[in-house]
Formats: sequence, C-alpha cells, structure tokens
Amino acid sequence: MRKVQYILIALIILLMNFNLSAQEDTSKSTITSTLKSDITKFWCDAGDITVSPLSFTANNWLTVGAVVGGVALIFTLDEPIHRQVLRHQSEAASDIVEIGRLYGRGRYVLGFSSGLYLTGLLFNNNNIKNTGFMMVESILFAGGITFALKGFLARSRPYLNEGALEFNVWEFSDYDRMSLPSGHATFAFAISTVLSTQIKNPLATLGFYTLATLTTASRLYYDQHWASDTFLGAAIGTTIGLMVVDLHEKRDQQTVFNIYPVPNGLRAELSF
Repeated sequence: MRKVQYILIALIILLMNFNLSAQEDTSKSTITSTLKSDITKFWCDAGDITVSPLSFTANNWLTVGAVVGGVALIFTLDEPIHRQVLRHQSEAASDIVEIGRLYGRGRYVLGFSSGLYLTGLLFNNNNIKNTGFMMVESILFAGGITFALKGFLARSRPYLNEGALEFNVWEFSDYDRMSLPSGHATFAFAISTVLSTQIKNPLATLGFYTLATLTTASRLYYDQHWASDTFLGAAIGTTIGLMVVDLHEKRDQQTVFNIYPVPNGLRAELSF
C-alpha cells in the first residue's frame, strides 16, 4: 500500500505545482445542484461517446484503421516479445514495473479520480472538480469498451500457454480468457491523457505517459497480457480521454443559462 500512497502523493504534488487550480471558481451553486448537473452531463457525454462513430470524419476512420492495423501487426510479434520479456526477469525490473501495475489498477485510479472530483466539489474549485470528473468519465467509458471487447473476443492470456491466436469468443466469466484489450493499459492511458491535457506542462506529460508506459510493461512482465493487448488498451484509453476532454471544452465554449436555488429564492445566471 505504501507504493500506492507514494504514487497518489506524487500526482497531488504535480497537480498543485503546475497550477491546475489557478482559476477561481465563480459558481454559486450548491453541492447538491452541482452533483445533479454533473450526473446529467455524465449521461449526455456517455450518449455522445456512444454515437460518435456515426459522425467520424475520414481522418477519424484512418486513425481507427491505423490502430487495427497496428494490433494486427503486433499479433505477429506477440509470441517472440512474450519469450523475450520472460527471459529478462530481475529484481530491479520487478520493482520498476510494479509502479506501473499499481498506476493502472482499476480501483486505485477510480478512487483517486473520484477523490479529486470530491475535493474540487467540497473546496469549490471548478478546475480540480472538472479534472476529476473527466478522469472518472474516461475510466468508465474506456473501461466499458475494453470490458465489452474482452468478453466478445475472449482471448486466452499468455500464461495459459495456448498461443497468441487462441480466441474463444463471447466469454464474460472466465478471467483467464479476457486478455484483449488490457484493462490496466486502458486506465493508465485514459487518466494520463486527461491529466496531461489539463496540466499542460511538458514535464508532467512526460511523467504521466512514462507511468502509463510502465503499466503496459508490467502487464507483459507479469505474463498477464500479450503486447497487442496493451497496444489496443493504450489506444482506447488515449482516444476516450481525448474525446472526453474535447466534449468538456466544447461545452465550456457554449452559452449556458442556469437557474438554481439561493436562500431567498432562485438565481438565474448566463455564462459564456
């Protein structure tokens, strides 16, 4: 648990030092009304993400094709990479990749993201709250896609020694056959993408993506995933992270009319 605490503390220090909370929150809404508003936003964003392929441009589809092609290419290298990784085990390497394993663990990243959201909510800081909110959305949306693909493809994990091309299709209950994509890689790249876009500091970006890369390395090192699993998970996490940030930026640029309760009645506010 100490390693987890160190990672969370390091993230908090980054958030403080790189002025994530530089802008003041001007909203006067109550915590309850803010929660209700954010729940509504969550479902709207979920709907937008779900139907987004219907409005993909040619460039978007080229990106999808590049990811699929990359996964197919790495398929051919999965077994050689797997053998090489297992041949280079060491105590020093174990200590390093363990950081990545913890960074991409679902309950840790969701707990940290939720904690960040609640901190911003309780201390009336919109920037921190929105960053936590985007992280939670990215984790849940990207995680949902990853879980669906895991069950549909039902790829055998490498430690079963069934080969890199063993698929069972439609198996949501057998952990041993839910290898593709990697959930850890999905989560790690989703939160790294959101944090790097919000902090906007090259050193922070390098740090977050280094942690995410260590996460993918840990899944290979611990024999939990094939290289193509981690590549696809990283692509899903990064893509959904960017889409969530884009949705929030577009919403912030829109003119919004809000009515909410105050001690003496109702207050109307027009924001741009």
